[in-house]
Amino acid sequence: MARQQEELKDRLDAFVRKYHRNEMLRGGLILAACVPVAWLVVLGLEAMGRFGMTARTALFYLFVTVVSAVAIRYLLLPAMRLVRLRSGLDHAEAARIIGRHFPDIEDRLLNTLQLQSTADATNEGSRELILASIAQRSDQLRPYRFTSAVDFGENRRYLKFVLPPIALFAGLYLALPEAMEAPTDRLIHHRTEALDMPDFRLVHDGDLRTIARTDYTLTIRTVGTVVPARVEVQAEIGR
Repeated sequence: MARQQEELKDRLDAFVRKYHRNEMLRGGLILAACVPVAWLVVLGLEAMGRFGMTARTALFYLFVTVVSAVAIRYLLLPAMRLVRLRSGLDHAEAARIIGRHFPDIEDRLLNTLQLQSTADATNEGSRELILASIAQRSDQLRPYRFTSAVDFGENRRYLKFVLPPIALFAGLYLALPEAMEAPTDRLIHHRTEALDMPDFRLVHDGDLRTIARTDYTLTIRTVGTVVPARVEVQAEIGR
């Protein structure tokens, strides 16, 4: 009878472990969706605002805080429950969850657990009768595989929240690398004062080669919203 009691507890423990592993899998998917969304939000704010060092530092740590909070809530805490560093499901809670998957045994499973608790607090004569009832109920529950009440495949529904942000994140970096890399660099180096580069480039349509020690007129034009006040030219003499 004691063996049947232990067997029932072991089966419930196996369910609890699988339940917390499923929590971790779901948490990993939630985190995978959160990271690109949170980064794109702070990146968009920085791209539009071109903030100073203080604001960029606040944005960077806002991102870190949000991602850390999601990781702790949905990944670290289930992991701690799995390795029993933190209290997780007890057997009664596990029995109720199993009962939702197998409605015909919920009452029997809960009653069996209650009988186990009662057996520990009764005298020897009554205890034998209770243990016999527990053994009978445990035999009736044996055909049911408790761990099947946890279905890892149910997490596929979270993919619709995970794949679009990742695809958008990768697509933007591939399609607009310069537009994405500039604010990314400013956020990563948020403790460094960012200097705005002037919006212009120099264009010369002719040949930049001429004969040494002869007069040469260099004509250039600027393209952009800024006109430089001075342009320096470095000449090289070839052999």
